[in-house]
Amino acid sequence: MPTERMQLDISYNIKGGVVLVDEKTLLVQIEQLSHLMKQVELWSSQPPAHHKLESQFPFCADTLAFEEWLQFVFIPKITQVIEHKLTLPHAPQIANMAEQVFQERQAEVSQVIEQLKRLDRSLVHWVDQEKP
Repeated sequence: MPTERMQLDISYNIKGGVVLVDEKTLLVQIEQLSHLMKQVELWSSQPPAHHKLESQFPFCADTLAFEEWLQFVFIPKITQVIEHKLTLPHAPQIANMAEQVFQERQAEVSQVIEQLKRLDRSLVHWVDQEKP
């Protein structure tokens, strides 16, 4: 479990002008996101009903709050992709959606949004380096 003193920015390995991001870095960033969500009370102790997770809408917008989607859909799926070294066709851009959803709470959730921006950047680099 991350501590409050945990560094919230990860150094990148730069080789030949290319930013290299490994799986460990991504998993740490996801853990940090979870920790920050808990700090600002965006983390639920109860999962949503199973049928709410089966939505066909982007971000399960018709059945879940955005923070529920992050916790119960995005974090588990992206963790699975990383741990099993599966291919992402493109990096998701989650921070933009978070800024829109939390526009009236930006001060309260700014660290969560910043962590999502870091994760987005890392995923872009990770996807790019996985391409042949």
